[in-house]
This record gives sequence, C-alpha cells and structure tokens, in this order.
Amino acid sequence: MKKLCEGLLIVLTVLMVIIFLPFILIIALFSRLVHVPKEKKEYRQSRYFQDLGVRYRYEITQTPGYLFYNSAVKRNLPITYHRQENGLEYFVYNDTVYLFPDDNILDFDEDSGNWEFSNHTEWSNFQDEFSKKRSMLKNVGSSVSVKMLLTRKMIVRPKLTDVELPEQVCVVNQYETAFDDEKVIMDLPQNSQELYDMMHAMENLCGHYELHENVIHWKLYDEVHLEIDVQEDRGTISVEKGSLGITHWHTEDYEVFHDVCAIGKPGHVMVIRAGILGATVLYMGSKEDCPYPENKKSLFGKIYYLESK
Repeated sequence: MKKLCEGLLIVLTVLMVIIFLPFILIIALFSRLVHVPKEKKEYRQSRYFQDLGVRYRYEITQTPGYLFYNSAVKRNLPITYHRQENGLEYFVYNDTVYLFPDDNILDFDEDSGNWEFSNHTEWSNFQDEFSKKRSMLKNVGSSVSVKMLLTRKMIVRPKLTDVELPEQVCVVNQYETAFDDEKVIMDLPQNSQELYDMMHAMENLCGHYELHENVIHWKLYDEVHLEIDVQEDRGTISVEKGSLGITHWHTEDYEVFHDVCAIGKPGHVMVIRAGILGATVLYMGSKEDCPYPENKKSLFGKIYYLESK
C-alpha cells in the first residue's frame, strides 16, 4: 500500500509539472520580452554605454562595472577606467588597481582557515582565483597594488570583525556608493536587537523607533509607520497605516540595514503604489534622485509619497 501511494505521488507530481510548466515558461518569456526593451533603453542612455561602447547583453545593467562606472561618473570620483580587448574591466583609484569579480561569492572555511571563492557550483581557493584574474591584466607592473572590489552581499560570512580578510579584498556596501564616506557594514544583523543597535548608533536616522517583543516599531511618517522583524539571515519590513497593512517585503541580512538607510535618512523618500492586486515599492532613497514627482497620480491605485522626517 505504501509503495502504491508513493507511486501515485510521483505520477501526480509529473502530471503537475507537465500541466504547469508551459504556463511558467510563457510567463518567464513574457517577462523577458517586457524587460529587455526597457533595459536596452536605460542602457543606451547610460554613461557606461556612451563612454565605453560595450554591446548590450541581457542584464548588463546589473553587472559590477556598469553599476560602479555610472555612479563614479555622477559623483566625479577621480578614477581612470579601462576595458581591455579580452573584456576585462578595471579602474585605478588612489594608485590602486581594482578588479571586479565574476558572479562569485566569498566565504571563510573554518576547517582549512582559508578564504574560498565560489561561482555557485564549486568552491576554489581565493588566492588562486585572484592570481588568475590578476594575470589577465595587461600593462600593469607586478609592483602595483591590485585589489578585488567586492560588495558586502558577496561575502557569505555574517560577521567579519572576528576574522581577517585577504589583503587583496576591498569591501564596499554597494558599487553605487563605493569610496563614499559611508561606513562599510562588517557585521550583518542576525536579529532585531542587533539591527536596533545599528540603527541606534546612527546619528542621522529620522523618526522614533523602539524594540518591542523582538520587532522594531518605527514612527517615521505622520500617518504611516514601519515594523521590522529580523530573524537569523532574513528580515521583513512592513509598511502600515494605522492597523492596516499597505505592503511588506522580505530582505536578506545584507539588505535590511541598507533598506533602513534608504528609507530613513534625512532627505530620503519612499514611493509606494497600492492597488487592488497589492502594493509595490517604486522607489526608496534620496529625494533628489527620485524619478517620481511628489504629486504623482496613478490610474491603477493610490500613490504614497513618504518623506522621512
């Protein structure tokens, strides 16, 4: 009887896959067809394309070089940027050459005491991978300082203050803010108390917040408040008006503090579109860079334009 039930379960699973797979593929294809033209338009308007002339490819706007270069130009960061014939991109800043990683993550192996690099399929020694990357550089002498520029989310280990990073690694919060005066988050919050302590240490965070039963209650706007719950490597941020929820989203541990800063720093805004099918956060960050006007209207729902105060 048990084997019969297991067999029926397998058959039902296969049937479900056969029935729903075409719909999943259609949705994925439709999403890509909508996304690509929008991304192409954005890309062709970027300084990265205008200055370097790199041919468009899918999701190029998410690559480290693209994110860093556009921001560096906008911030007038004194860099010299290079793209070699072999496609390797690097830049020079303060007499140091900085390389970008491929789609890699970095973690510390407690057993071997080494830092390991992964391409999401297999792990290898970081020093070996860095040496391979450095060997691809042309016209850069052996005496020149070379580092790998990683964002905090690329490092798996939640706490970095209790371990020494490789000297070839430079960590930034985001490529878009690299080399700003912003302090790099070395230890990621693993619970609401740790996030609350990080918020409390900030001198310019707006609003009033308190920790109650492991949830942060944040009064940041006149009629709208936030609740933040962090457990291990996940966080949930809820936006509520009175007792009614407007929207919520889930974050990784490396994102939750970034979201807090994007929402709650002076001069920052959060724009939410709420409709019958749910609500979407359209933007959160500096009011100066917000692409949505304060009096924006929507035919498909209500627009919340929330400014931290």
